[in-house]
Amino acid sequence: MTRIDFYQIGIKETVMEFTCRLINMIYRRGHQVHVHTGHGDIAEELDKLLWSKDNSRFIPHEIYTKSGFARIKISGHDIPDDHFDVMAARGCTGCHDARRSLLMIAPGPALNGKC
Repeated sequence: MTRIDFYQIGIKETVMEFTCRLINMIYRRGHQVHVHTGHGDIAEELDKLLWSKDNSRFIPHEIYTKSGFARIKISGHDIPDDHFDVMAARGCTGCHDARRSLLMIAPGPALNGKC
């Protein structure tokens, strides 16, 4: 059974900043993570932010490809079949086959019944 944790993002940090912090925490605990952004351009933005964020805490990651090898994979659309044990996503995304799913809820307008 998938364990689901919900994270309400506060107003003091952006969704991307919170996502970077969450990815760092998960990575430091030794997990393989798929970060599902729902949009390719958001995946690219997160990729760039992770490369430039905190130089003292580098987080090896990559945009998802079937031949990739990083423990942190980011994608806007594709979900790996077998790469991850934790899935992090914004909003209401299915849990798929991850042992743990982390759903981030941003402040602001409702998700228009998409849950």
